[in-house]
Amino acid sequence: MHSNFTCFRARRTSFFLLAHVFFWGGVCSYHVRAQEKTITGIVLDEDQVPLPGATILVQDENRGVSTDFDGNFSIEVSVGDVLVVSYVGFENQPFTVDQRDSYTILLLSSSELEEVVVMGYGTLTRSELTGSAVQVTSEDIGNFPVTSVDQILQGKIPGLYLWGNSGTPGATSNVLIRGRSSINASNAPLYVIDGIPVNVRNVGSGGAASSLSTLAGINATDIESITVLKDATSTAQYGSRGSAGVIVINTKKSIQGKVAINIDANYGWANDAIDGPVMLTAAERRELYFDGIFNTYGSRSGFTREGAEQFYLANNFNPVYKNWAQQGEYNEDWAEIITVDNAPQQNVNVSARGGSEALNFRASFGYQSVDPTVIGSEFESLNGTLNLQFQISDRLTFNNDSRFSIVELEGLLENSAYFASPRTAKYFMPPTSRAFNEDGTYNINNLNTNLFHPLYLAEKDIDLNQFFDISSTQRLTWETPIENLVLESVISVDHGRTWNRNYRNRVHGDAVGDGGTASLVTGNFADFTIQNILTYQRNFGEHSLKLTGIQEFIDSSFNSANSSASGFSADGLYYLNSAAEPTGVGGSFTDGYNASYKISSNYSFDEKYILNLNYAREADSRFPADKRWGNFYGIGVAWNMERENFIQNLGYIDRLKLFANYGQTGNAGIGRNSYQASLGFGPAYGGSAGIRPAGFGNSDLTWEKFATTEIGLNFALFANRFNGDIVLYKGRTTDMLQSVPLSRTTSFNSQNRNVGVLDSSGVEITLGGDIIRRNDMILTLSGSISTNQNEVVELAKDGSGETIEIISGTTRIVIGEPLYQWYMRSYAGVDPQTGVKLYYANEEKTETTENYGQAPRIATDMTVDPTLQTSLFLKIGYKNVSLSAQANYAAGHGEYEPWSRYTRESHRFATEFFNGINALLDRWQKPGDITDVPKIQHLNEPWTTYDRFLFEGDFIRLRDVTLTYAFNDQLVNKVGFSSAQIYIRGVNLYTWKKDDDMLWDPEFLNLRTPPTKSIVVGVNVNL
Repeated sequence: MHSNFTCFRARRTSFFLLAHVFFWGGVCSYHVRAQEKTITGIVLDEDQVPLPGATILVQDENRGVSTDFDGNFSIEVSVGDVLVVSYVGFENQPFTVDQRDSYTILLLSSSELEEVVVMGYGTLTRSELTGSAVQVTSEDIGNFPVTSVDQILQGKIPGLYLWGNSGTPGATSNVLIRGRSSINASNAPLYVIDGIPVNVRNVGSGGAASSLSTLAGINATDIESITVLKDATSTAQYGSRGSAGVIVINTKKSIQGKVAINIDANYGWANDAIDGPVMLTAAERRELYFDGIFNTYGSRSGFTREGAEQFYLANNFNPVYKNWAQQGEYNEDWAEIITVDNAPQQNVNVSARGGSEALNFRASFGYQSVDPTVIGSEFESLNGTLNLQFQISDRLTFNNDSRFSIVELEGLLENSAYFASPRTAKYFMPPTSRAFNEDGTYNINNLNTNLFHPLYLAEKDIDLNQFFDISSTQRLTWETPIENLVLESVISVDHGRTWNRNYRNRVHGDAVGDGGTASLVTGNFADFTIQNILTYQRNFGEHSLKLTGIQEFIDSSFNSANSSASGFSADGLYYLNSAAEPTGVGGSFTDGYNASYKISSNYSFDEKYILNLNYAREADSRFPADKRWGNFYGIGVAWNMERENFIQNLGYIDRLKLFANYGQTGNAGIGRNSYQASLGFGPAYGGSAGIRPAGFGNSDLTWEKFATTEIGLNFALFANRFNGDIVLYKGRTTDMLQSVPLSRTTSFNSQNRNVGVLDSSGVEITLGGDIIRRNDMILTLSGSISTNQNEVVELAKDGSGETIEIISGTTRIVIGEPLYQWYMRSYAGVDPQTGVKLYYANEEKTETTENYGQAPRIATDMTVDPTLQTSLFLKIGYKNVSLSAQANYAAGHGEYEPWSRYTRESHRFATEFFNGINALLDRWQKPGDITDVPKIQHLNEPWTTYDRFLFEGDFIRLRDVTLTYAFNDQLVNKVGFSSAQIYIRGVNLYTWKKDDDMLWDPEFLNLRTPPTKSIVVGVNVNL
């Protein structure tokens, strides 16, 4: 039995309930209901943090309670009552009382109640945006197993295209937001972490070795949100650094309340996402080799195909197959030897946060270990964060954000035909060469090849990259005596040290003649940032105004020292002081400065009409003093039409916003001091220190400018069950920072100049909705499609006034065409009568020739970058189980494999020196054969580039599939947890390629380490 009070006094508000639970006073009547009981519970946010002051109301009754400081509540109810839990900024959560006595309620952030979007220097609510900023939250990030946090965005952001320099863990990535806006200046976006612009560096050893990004030091589980800024009003506040877009990373902060601890641990197994081409077996390679002997010498020397081996034995040919026969015709599978099947990877992350109003904190620690899918490499990282907030007084708050990371990568040689690399052993080591002797030792003396033993080198040589990074940001916030005026002063320091150690052993490899070699490169980088931010925010009736003034100064520097030595007396010695002879020493130092003054204003009338203005005046030391300052701006407007009466009367429209913006940003992404005429020092000349001209300089060098216009529509319908965005944009780059060739009489090759115009445009569409939305089940489907095109409008001219076309290897840049159009000779197939290669002899492709030199280069309709991208997201939840999946598609671009000369051409590289792929078995053999593979010949053909190995790059990749099970609250609470879940995650499980002839991974050609497909099993526990 329990009492239900009907009150005759005036109703109290929910605020009253927060302070006075069930205390109504006045005259009340008493009713009796059955199944009375008291239930208890806790209310948590998405990060399992308790929410103090959350309201729990009995539906259809004017009574309820609020949670205490630790998020706990207790209330009298009856079985079958419906309770509604609410908290400002979160979606209301109803639940029905059953036989349980204890409940854990998880509130999700409300998209309806003004979602806050982090913009770097400040925040805006979703309704205040006048552009297409896209935010990925911690819920979307989850426990995605990445070694560099930029990989989280892959396939999640319309208009963002990411591809890696390598699939090696921690490697740098290339990110394009709405395509390229420059030729020679940087196309990389600016990264902002907790309001501080940061330099993302490659701290690998350089050259053909594995790269290593400083983003590998950031733990993905520490990220609260990532916002990608693409429009003019959003990026204009970053001035010169916003032209290629801005990626704002906001980390998790301290929060007051009971200390909450989160533990996330997972373990997984990885393999290459694409197996790659199947290589020839030793017997197949031998067959093709003698086929080449016959095709080359049979006719002139009078022997048949069957007599090719006898001709080989009777003449002075490479004895590789003679030796192979004598050694038992062994077939070595180098691909299997160098591959690590089910390479292990593990992550452990622990965090805690809580505290009082006066002092609260968040601390975290993470460890990650990843074994790549080939031998000889390993990735490890340690990282930690500490966030403290001190409420010094009612008006003064101090925040400290600090983080550290230690990352180590035992790298590989890649991105080139470095034959010592284990990754390339599959393609270059002939199957006729044994990997091991009979006693199990490495066979380094009878390899039947001029290549070195990749397994021996992987064990004995060293390519070690390490970096240590620590950053600390101190933020003092003062609510001034002037009402609504807040001053924030920020000092941030990011300091890192790098070590790149290289050793080549003295027994086997290219350092044998030197008795072994070693080198060490150390570096120090430091970024020092000062910000002063003054914010005034006030409401005037229906008017709302926010003004922000920012002063910022950034000092960035990097210095390095390198030394090398050779001659080691024993194995196991690799430090420089153990070497017999120093062979080199060097060092470098670079620094640069950036200063800016910025004003941002956000105006709203009745929350219907929005006006945002941003202005930045910025200077960069890359330019001469009189050209150093640039002015950048952005203006945006928005109309929240759902607040209009004529829209509200429709009933089914929850959000309908029309927005437009225009602005201009800049680009200074070129080398330091290129505006200066400079001298180089150091090389000896006649026994004395030498001085030489080093840079031509350009005293007129200044900012590259990028202006962009955007218009869009954002909507949500049918109680937010269906939502979407439609955005159109157009950009123009002027005063492009272009490297212009110089006359040889200047003694310099080129000079940076401001010349050239580039146009770009595109469409981005995002649609999604809840197909099923019930108390115990939800089915959500969403997707996006984005396009990007660019066209070169103007380029530099030579001394005769003729436009300079930029032709580099296999691509070209010309007026009227897109950037980096594939441009090479065109393959016409195989002559069915002779079996030789044919090339098109004219651009119309109506004539053919056997002579490579007579074939002109022909432009293709494909470019380096995709022009179309789509993504698809699916989430199904039923009671305690949820399943999510993400896939994406890229199209409109081409991929060229330059190292096919070694593996796919019909000559001795594939049959004698290295190893070919089994597609060579379909070669031409007799007149009348129709095939795309020319006859095999015993020739050493020169390096040629033609479109036979240019493939359509269209592909679909299933990026992520995650199955999660959340344990029952009662079971979890019995063991002392507030919540617990287990999950299994699959990454890159499936890849489809449009072009069947492209046998490599569609994102990682050029013999780079491919990405992996992995299965990860994990547990997430909150205490």
